[in-house]
Parts: sequence; structure tokens; C-alpha cells
Amino acid sequence: MWFCLLYRLNGIIFHRFFTLGGGQDHGAVYSGMGGSICGLAGNGFRDPRKLLMPTYEAIAELWRPKEEMKHGLMAVVGLIASAGFTGIYCCLVDRKNVSMGLLYGILFGVVVGVGMGYGTYSLQAIPYNLAMSWLLAAIAEYAVGGLIVGAILSCGKTDS
Repeated sequence: MWFCLLYRLNGIIFHRFFTLGGGQDHGAVYSGMGGSICGLAGNGFRDPRKLLMPTYEAIAELWRPKEEMKHGLMAVVGLIASAGFTGIYCCLVDRKNVSMGLLYGILFGVVVGVGMGYGTYSLQAIPYNLAMSWLLAAIAEYAVGGLIVGAILSCGKTDS
């Protein structure tokens, strides 16, 4: 929570003092990235202890033991995914508003979820309900991220 607030404050500072010429608002971009990090990392869909623990326990042989899990790598992957998610939105979406952010997030979630859920299901012996859960979680997760990025990057602008 504090990280999200500090990141948003950082974006406001960049917006206030370091907005570059040519209409590109780097402060809002950094703030949008921070918002998407918070949205994508802050929800409970990725926490296997909450929703999918029985399924994960049934196929425990497919996962690394807890002491071998690469939590630092997962943090880096999350940062790269958030930067990519926000960067693509900033570069390719002309109408930056909440509704476009939501649409972008849902479409992005479908693409990621199909690849993650059903791509893994096609190659590994995971249960079908896990593949479907990953798809639905990705859609929900990226929809929230799209809402956040759309809201942050549309601040002070009117819909066109």
C-alpha cells in the first residue's frame, strides 16, 4: 500500500517538474507503471494459498520445493511485465481513458491467460480447472491493471 502511494507521488513529482517537450508526459507514464504494478501485484488471484491450494497440492511434483523457488526472479518478472503492459498502452492506445484501459486490460488478459493456462495445459499434466483458473485470473488481473493505467494516464484529459 505504501509502495503504491509513494510510486504515485513519484509520478506526480515527475509530472510537475520533468515533463518533457513534445507532449509526452513521462511522469504520468511512470505513475501509470506504478499503478499497474500495484494493481497486478496487489490482487489475490495469484496467491495459490487462497484459491487454488488444493489443486496445487495435488500436483506438487510439478513445482519446485519452497526453498528452491525464485522469488527475486518473480519480482523482476513482475516489474518487466508491468513496464511492458504500461509501455504498450502508452505507445499504441490513442484514446487514453478508463474505458479504453479496461478494454486493453481485458484483451491483454485473454492473450496472456490463453498462453499461460492452455499453453501449459497442452504441454504439462496440469488439471483442466487450473488452466481455466489461470485464464480467468489473468483476465481479471489485467482488467484491473487496465483500469488503473487508464485512470492514471487520463488524469486531466477529456475523452476524445
